[in-house]
Amino acid sequence: MPHVPYRNAVVASAAIVLIAYACRATAIPAVRLIEPPNDGIVSDAEIDDDGVIHLVYASLPDGVQQDIFYVRSDDDGETFTAPIRVNTEAGRGYAGGFRGPDVALGADGRVHVVWYTNGYQAKRPAEQWGVHYAYKAADADAFVDESNVNGRPSDNYSIDANSAGEVSIVWTAGDGFVNRSHDGGATFDNAVQITTIDPCECCATRVRYADDGVLHLAYREKANNLRDMYIVPITDSLAEPPRVRLDSEPWEIAACPMTGSYLTEDHDGAHLIAWERKRAVYYGRFATDGSPLAPAEVAVTDAGRYPVVLAAPDGTALVAWKSDVELSWRRYDASGEPVDEGATVEADNFHRFAGVVTPDGDFLLFP
Repeated sequence: MPHVPYRNAVVASAAIVLIAYACRATAIPAVRLIEPPNDGIVSDAEIDDDGVIHLVYASLPDGVQQDIFYVRSDDDGETFTAPIRVNTEAGRGYAGGFRGPDVALGADGRVHVVWYTNGYQAKRPAEQWGVHYAYKAADADAFVDESNVNGRPSDNYSIDANSAGEVSIVWTAGDGFVNRSHDGGATFDNAVQITTIDPCECCATRVRYADDGVLHLAYREKANNLRDMYIVPITDSLAEPPRVRLDSEPWEIAACPMTGSYLTEDHDGAHLIAWERKRAVYYGRFATDGSPLAPAEVAVTDAGRYPVVLAAPDGTALVAWKSDVELSWRRYDASGEPVDEGATVEADNFHRFAGVVTPDGDFLLFP
């Protein structure tokens, strides 16, 4: 892959312009890199139906003192609003690697965020540990006071919301659990264990409401040290939901591999998932019932971490990943065949990153 030194702003900008121009000439969706404001790290992003980008990120670490910030952009990432701190009390966030804030967009324009507090690392009382949550109303200038979802160390969590006012937070601490809200995040039911999964606690999960209203979870198992990726629907009854394994071959390892994963929708509503196996990156398409669709497992690279997969309206998929401080990506057509040689740039950090697809079909990455 061609390599571009991303720290050199002039060279990087020129390279991205050339990439975008070449893509336009061949009708391939372009790729743009946008640094989160204030040197933010471990970002997550969503884009709403009006094309507004909602971005959350963590401040650079100062020991274990970090903050979580939210910004939005109405012009495809050219400019952002002033950052709004999500965590109520300053310095109570904690992020790095695959751990970072997760954002979801729900009913009535509410923005929902979960993140990992630093209660455990700062040796505060146990009831202050765990995953915290807050939301911002569409017309509000600040987030509501944060709440503690679970009150225990839990490295692994994800959130999604839908237009019906439902918000679900999935988290792991030994087992897998889900907290549900039916009033837009104002209140949550008590946590319910997802009894049919045995999740690897230190590997990233992703949840997503499908078009049928069912919440789906992409996660890594740990039973018998077989660390395979699965997709599972989280039904109301939680009565033995059918799991579907994503990997074509098992990965047996007697330790947590601390991997990343990504779950989104493709152009026709199917699941588009990216994951790691043995430090290689794969992506695939799966129906909402979990059945594999072509392409169900595409080998992208044999050396990558924290993959992101995005789908353009024309069926083009972008898969991006990091390898230390290098950020790489490659585009694929609807059949899983690469449509370019890809590119690699040098990023400013080795952490997880985010991406969205603009209304025009271009890919934006937030390294």
